[in-house]
Amino acid sequence: MSHMELRMLRPAEKKIRVGIFVESRLLADSLLYVLQEESDLTCAGINGFSFAYMNHPEVILLDWQDATETNLKEATTNLPNIKLVVTNGDAAGLDLVLCSRFAVMGFTLKAATSADIVKTVRAVASGVTIIPQCIGARLYKEVHEVQNRGHHALSFDALTVRERDVANLASAGLRNKEIAAKLSLETDTVKTHMRSVLRKLGMRDRLELVKLSASQNPGWCGAVAGSPFPIN
Repeated sequence: MSHMELRMLRPAEKKIRVGIFVESRLLADSLLYVLQEESDLTCAGINGFSFAYMNHPEVILLDWQDATETNLKEATTNLPNIKLVVTNGDAAGLDLVLCSRFAVMGFTLKAATSADIVKTVRAVASGVTIIPQCIGARLYKEVHEVQNRGHHALSFDALTVRERDVANLASAGLRNKEIAAKLSLETDTVKTHMRSVLRKLGMRDRLELVKLSASQNPGWCGAVAGSPFPIN
């Protein structure tokens, strides 16, 4: 039997199925271009998480801005065996504690090369967790902070002045667009500040912020009238 005939009899190499769930069209197209160059990967952009896919992905890439609680919960609920990778994982606004709750298995950095992204996808697909050192150190710090402070002993010193401004307006019930208008900020900037506020205060969502505001904790000294967060 010839060498060509032997090759034809071999089973085709199994490809890793990768789904790209990224809101930014430019980034999504870039990731598709990079990953489709690899012979062992088969990639497609996705706009949701469903068992309805004929060949649903084994690994899903999300940009850090798309790694929200809603998206992570939907992905892991509808696709319980999915492996998640977050790109630009060193972005300041990424909630690493949230990612750990939903067992995100891999992170790539903003400075990651195409080869770095491909290696991470392959490793995660094989069951290996990839957490760059800088992200691991930050995650440890954030988990430690959450575990060692209760909602009645929060340290607002960790908030920047702008984060306090955003937190005060959010606790009063204002939406992101309204906060952006009052503070002359972009809506995306407000979203980033809100993620940071919730992460630093160990809260899951802004509803907890509103509830905490309503309780008017007497330990919040120096707060302006109607504002629970100290203004220095």
